Amino acid sequence: MNLLKINDEVFYAQDAVITIGEKEISFLKDAAKTSNRQRSRICTHSGPSDLIHEMFIGITSKSYIRPHKHLTKTESFYVIEGEVDVVMFDDSGNIVAVTELAEPGREKNSYFKMTEHLFHTLVLRTECLILHEVTNGPFISDESQLASFSPPEDAKLEGIKYLSDLKEKVKLFYLNSRI
Repeated sequence: MNLLKINDEVFYAQDAVITIGEKEISFLKDAAKTSNRQRSRICTHSGPSDLIHEMFIGITSKSYIRPHKHLTKTESFYVIEGEVDVVMFDDSGNIVAVTELAEPGREKNSYFKMTEHLFHTLVLRTECLILHEVTNGPFISDESQLASFSPPEDAKLEGIKYLSDLKEKVKLFYLNSRI
C-alpha cells in the first residue's frame, strides 16, 4: 500500500483499491509506539474535506486522549484488536456511561456508535488497540470541544495522572452499576 505521510501519526492511503491486513496492522502498532502521542492512523478517505472519514487507528496504552465532544459529528468504532472502555461524561466531568469493547471472540461488543454529543475518551485495557473509525466530514477542528475538566494533551504528567484516576473511576462505575 502506498501511504502519504502527513506527520508522525497520520498517513493517507493513496491506492485506487485499499486493503487492510496484518501488514498494515503491524505498521499501525509500530507507528503508534514511535509517535509523540502514542497513536497512528491510516486514512482511507482522500482528504480532510471528504464527507465521510474512514480510518484505521492504532493506539497504545500510554496514549492520553483528552475527553472531547463533537458538536456536529456522529462517530462509530469497530475494534479489530484489543480491549477498551469508551467513557462518556456529562459537561461537569461525571461519568454517565461506560461501554466495554473488545475484538471479536471475547464475548463483548466490538462495535460502538455515538450519535449524541457527549464528552468521551478511550481507556485502553490492553497494550495496544486497533480500531476502524468512521465519522462524517469535513474535518473542522473548531467542531470539537475539549473538556475543561481534563488536562490538555501536552501536559504529559497531568494527563498520566488524570488517566490513572479515570481508570479507578471506571472500575468504581462498573462496581456501582452491577449493584
